[in-house]
Amino acid sequence: MITLLVHSAYAQESSYTVNKGSGYARLRIESDGDGTHNNVTNVIESYGYGGASDLNFMISNWNGHYHFAYQTTAGSFNAVRLTKGGGGSNGPNDGYGLIDVYGRDQSNYIRLTGYGDSFFKGSLVLGGTSTYARLELLSLASQPTMLVGRANGYPNIMASTDGTGHLIMDSRSNAYASLNHYSSADVTLAYGGGNVGVGVVHPTEKLEVKGTIRSKEVKVEAAPWPDYVFSEGYELPDLGATADFIKANKHLPGIPSATEVAEQGILLGEMNAKLLEKVEELTLHLIEKDKQIDLILERLEAQEREIDQLKKQ
Repeated sequence: MITLLVHSAYAQESSYTVNKGSGYARLRIESDGDGTHNNVTNVIESYGYGGASDLNFMISNWNGHYHFAYQTTAGSFNAVRLTKGGGGSNGPNDGYGLIDVYGRDQSNYIRLTGYGDSFFKGSLVLGGTSTYARLELLSLASQPTMLVGRANGYPNIMASTDGTGHLIMDSRSNAYASLNHYSSADVTLAYGGGNVGVGVVHPTEKLEVKGTIRSKEVKVEAAPWPDYVFSEGYELPDLGATADFIKANKHLPGIPSATEVAEQGILLGEMNAKLLEKVEELTLHLIEKDKQIDLILERLEAQEREIDQLKKQ
C-alpha cells in the first residue's frame, strides 16, 4: 500500500506513507501537527519489524529542536537532540545543550553547549582505543600528546610520554615554565614518594640537582649540635695523637677524606656539626695553651726580678 496526502500549509496534516504489509518496513513523513502553523512538527519515521521505529527524526516548533529518536511500544525516546540556541543551565532553551546525546536508559551522556557546562560521561580517548582513564590522549610517534596555550603561534606547554611511560613536559624555546605564576598556593612534588631530580633522569635522593644551587639562605636541621664539647667530663683529643693521625692519614680525625667526599659527597648539616666540633676543641686547646703561656710569663718575670736583684748586689 502506498498513500500520499498533500494539504495546504494550514492543513491539519500532510503525510506520505509507504506500507509493505503488516509487520514490515514502513516510511511516514508528516508535517504541521495541529494545523495552526504555530506548533509545526515535521516527522520522518522509518518502521522496522513489529511496528517499532528504527529512526524517528523530528523538527519541533519554532524553537528549532531537531530530534533523532527511536520508537518502541513504550513510546518515543531521544537518541540525539540538536537545539537551536541550546544554553545548558544559563542560556536560552534552558535545560538543553546545542548537542545532546542520550543512551538507551535516556540518560544524557554527552552535552555540548555554548553557555553552561558541557560534559561527557564515560571515558574519552583521543588517538587510540584504550580506556585506562576518564581522559586519555595518545600521541603519534615523536609528536607531543598535548599542546596548551598557543601564543604567537607557539604552544606554551608541550606534554607527551616516552616509550617507557615517562611524562615529559616542555615549554617552548626561549620561554620559561612557571608553577603558581599568579597564585600563592603551595606546590607539592613527590608527595606519595619517589625523588625529584633537576638535570637528573633517575635521582637517588629526595632532591638531586646536577649543577649549582643559588640561594640567599639555606636552613639545615642538624642534631646533635656539638655543645657537648663544653660539657664536664668531655675528653679533649690529645694533640700528639692528632698529629700522628694527620701524618698517617692526611686528614683530621672524624672528618672524611678527599677521596670519600669525591665519591659520596657530604651531608651539609653533619659536616657543619663536625667542623664546629673541631673549632670548639681547638678553642679549648687554645684556652689551655693560653693558661700555660701565662704561667711561663709569670715565671720569666719572677726570674728577671731575681736577676735584677743579684746585679744590684
